[in-house]
Amino acid sequence: MRGVGEENNKRVGYLATTSRRLKDPLAILIQSSSSAGKTTLMDAILTLMPREDKEKWTTMTSQSLYYFEEDRLKHKILAVAEEEGMERATYPLKILQSEQELKIATTVRNPANGG
Repeated sequence: MRGVGEENNKRVGYLATTSRRLKDPLAILIQSSSSAGKTTLMDAILTLMPREDKEKWTTMTSQSLYYFEEDRLKHKILAVAEEEGMERATYPLKILQSEQELKIATTVRNPANGG
């Protein structure tokens, strides 16, 4: 038995993930009630994509994206297991999608004087 809209959701997911090679790729967010098959749908879509084109994580910190190598996510599929797992990284993800780059100002200790 198939869920309502399952085939359409797979098609939309496939189109969004293959758009990763475009200048302005699509982004999707799979949302539904608990135990409605979100992870199953995500996994079905991801199985159609090459392993080297995927980054799949359980969770992300709010700062993690700022410290990646510059092109680590270029033309990649970023999959986060649950909404709670990306909650803290929502803002940098939005900026990355719209501006296609992230910048952060941070302080570092001076090893010469400890300051």
